[in-house]
Amino acid sequence: MSSKRILTLVFAVAFLTLLVGCGITPEIGPAGPQGETGATGETGATGGTGATGGTGATGGTGATGGTGATGGTGATGGTGEQGESGEQGESGEQGEPGEQGEPGEQGEPGATVIELTGITVDPETMALEVGETGTIKSVYAIYEIRGVDVPIPLTYCTLGSDDEAVATVSDIGLVTAIAEGTATITVTYADMTDTITVTVTHIPMKIIADDLLTFKVGIETEFTVSLVANSDIGKTALAYFTLPTKEEAEVWYWEVKVEDWINLTALDAFPNIIYGDQEVPLGDFTFLFKATFNKTGTYPILVKVWEVTPSTEGTPATAIKDELLGSKDITFLVEEILI
Repeated sequence: MSSKRILTLVFAVAFLTLLVGCGITPEIGPAGPQGETGATGETGATGGTGATGGTGATGGTGATGGTGATGGTGATGGTGEQGESGEQGESGEQGEPGEQGEPGEQGEPGATVIELTGITVDPETMALEVGETGTIKSVYAIYEIRGVDVPIPLTYCTLGSDDEAVATVSDIGLVTAIAEGTATITVTYADMTDTITVTVTHIPMKIIADDLLTFKVGIETEFTVSLVANSDIGKTALAYFTLPTKEEAEVWYWEVKVEDWINLTALDAFPNIIYGDQEVPLGDFTFLFKATFNKTGTYPILVKVWEVTPSTEGTPATAIKDELLGSKDITFLVEEILI
């Protein structure tokens, strides 16, 4: 083989080596023409091992002639880089443990319940006359702890009478006597009860005057007759007087309404006079009279008080007498004037 050809091969190998070293994969050249069987040349130098990189081009087969130089072993293509492993996704963060709730506040201990064992009412009894009133003084709650009695307003209680024809009771504890008899007032508080026994007596009205009134002939003298209603207070009543006749005496009456004396002797009704107004309830009252007697003697005077039903005419003389409430006999003693 000529030195020129050897030089060409060496140059080619060196060029290929340079390309591989630069990471350029040379294309495989076409196979050279088969050379003539030349003389057996010297064993060509072993081509250097190509650098590892991409697969090197296969060296062309030396021309057959003399034993051509063994084409250099093409550089072994570099092993492709293994792709990076995909990043493992980050593990989801574990949620933080929920905060433990604070312990609930311990409730305050319940108040101690003191049991109500009863109530007591003052007074326990009442004694009233018809027309009078009394008052419930107090109500106390009694608890199981000795010494703990608590006053209760009457407005917190229920009040009632078992016989309102005898006595009644108001919401504020006012007891009113209606008629003679006995009634029980019951006081209730929180299902506890106590009672008051009310005894009502009837005291009839009274007519108060001196049993004997002394006069002197011809001397004007005043006298009074009083009514005290007592248990008959509030009733519609009229007072009836039977006085001396006109021949025996002259009588005047002090009329409060007009503040003057009324000559009863001049009235057609004299000597039977009715006093009162059938629309005015009976109460305590005092009648004032004066009289002048014409002659000596003893003169009976009769006073009666009747409960009446007013008449449709509206005059005392036509009122209907229902019940005699009281009567009084008075004696007038008329004496001579001593000289």
